[in-house]
Amino acid sequence: LKDGEPMLLDVSRGVALGLVAALSAELGVPAERVVLAGFSQGAAVAMDCALHLLPQVPAAIGFFSGSLMCRKRWRACFESAGQHVQEALREVPLVQGHGRGDWAVGVNGGRWLHSFCVDDLGMRRCHYDEFQGGHNIPDVVADRFVALLADLVVGVQSDPSSGGSS
Repeated sequence: LKDGEPMLLDVSRGVALGLVAALSAELGVPAERVVLAGFSQGAAVAMDCALHLLPQVPAAIGFFSGSLMCRKRWRACFESAGQHVQEALREVPLVQGHGRGDWAVGVNGGRWLHSFCVDDLGMRRCHYDEFQGGHNIPDVVADRFVALLADLVVGVQSDPSSGGSS
């Protein structure tokens, strides 16, 4: 599915973008303070939402047992965003985890998604944990993501590869 779009992704995108818009309109939370994360197909929704949210950029992104999808569409969203926005997205912290024994979403999908973020988009603050295990989120990955969230709450600039504040 590297270039394909899973069924109902457009619906999920609309719901996620609507939620981000509602947070801004009703609670005054700008998109730049929102973290987009998902598990399995939810990881694709998080990435899809992050790229369709441009020129607004999320505070952080988390992918757990997700795969690369819609590569051409996502690349087009990024390329049409303009240099300043592209640079802002490249600095967004990203935590990703994928099990080598994942039977639902093969580990190569996670590798492709990581490669897309680093090589195609040039994201510089990515951390990829590949672990023994299957379609789940192990404690080490969850702890790294929670540390990133905690740092965002207190306003600390976090490096996801270090597992916490820097």
